[in-house]
Amino acid sequence: MQARSAIQWLGAGALSVAFAIVGACSATSTNGPGNGLDAGDPQYCDQASAGSVDGGSDPPKAPQPPCTCCAAGGTPSVAPTAIATALQDPRSIAVDALNVYWTMHGGSGAKGTVMRAPLDGGTPAIVAASQDLPDGIEIDAVNVYWANGGGAIMSAPIAGGVATAIATGQSPRGPIAIDATNIYWANFDSVMRAPLGGGVATPLATGQAFIAGLAVDATSAYWSTPGNTFDGAPALVKKVPLAGGAPSTVASARAQISGSDVVVDAGGLYWTVRGENDKSDGVVMALKSPGAPIEIACRQATPTGAIAVDATHVYWANWGGHDANGSYTNGAIMKAPRAGGAATVLVTAQPAPSALRVDATSVYWRNGGDRGDGTIMRVPK
Repeated sequence: MQARSAIQWLGAGALSVAFAIVGACSATSTNGPGNGLDAGDPQYCDQASAGSVDGGSDPPKAPQPPCTCCAAGGTPSVAPTAIATALQDPRSIAVDALNVYWTMHGGSGAKGTVMRAPLDGGTPAIVAASQDLPDGIEIDAVNVYWANGGGAIMSAPIAGGVATAIATGQSPRGPIAIDATNIYWANFDSVMRAPLGGGVATPLATGQAFIAGLAVDATSAYWSTPGNTFDGAPALVKKVPLAGGAPSTVASARAQISGSDVVVDAGGLYWTVRGENDKSDGVVMALKSPGAPIEIACRQATPTGAIAVDATHVYWANWGGHDANGSYTNGAIMKAPRAGGAATVLVTAQPAPSALRVDATSVYWRNGGDRGDGTIMRVPK
């Protein structure tokens, strides 16, 4: 598998544009002509001519070298299991050894709820009711944590009980993260932190824009911001030290990272680049320091931003293309080796899958649902 490190890595003031060869595959698929975006955008390979498909706003671009990806393989052999059905606008999910947890907005003016259900299915239970647009969810051994769109960062016992405000007066956009002592969330233009038990909310980074996915490790917080292919605003993956300091850009591309989750562990930092709607030009990226970002998978059909990792693989959700009614009904759950290689299709025909999590045996996600038809799903890895 040839992996273009065409997303720019910005470290120590240097720009890395080296190619990286990762993994191996038995079948390859080479990208067709691109749409005339900037040199270095990872999903636009084989640009044979200048021009643009976005109304002619882009100046001519030079041809670019080809980008060869491992062809996706595998035919889904196990049907997915619905853990919970008939949900009104489910949002984020979390998983422990016993249950899957999710936030749900509710509909028609109804208040939102935080729910749980056994991993093998069963009657869902309410963890917290009457919440104001709950989103973003994490768990530890004792509590469930989430962000209310109305401005509060919340917690409640896993078994259910009184919900407690950790911080108020916020403007959370959805994603949250936790470590052993703190909870982190994204306001509209800032990355924030507060003690899990409540206390003063402090900013880690301000002056940001449209913060999407959020992750933390022992030293830093990471997030993504979407780009704009029309006015040239770059999509970014950024980080800031937990000990304090200025934010820095980890990766940049003139392409949509559009709401991408970011995940980080000892093996690296992972995110998706959505590409254009209805075009198979999305990519799944990894940064394994030191070095430039590599493509784990390319030519993906509208990866939604939902991404998860385990010790051996990266997992993500593709929305596919619009159907005749303008809906995304043929989404897929995918995986590929962390070292690169052929992507495997785990399940297809999913309506707008998102909010991915994994445990030792399974992949979990939520489907659609703003019309009362949302589901929480599971499929074996």
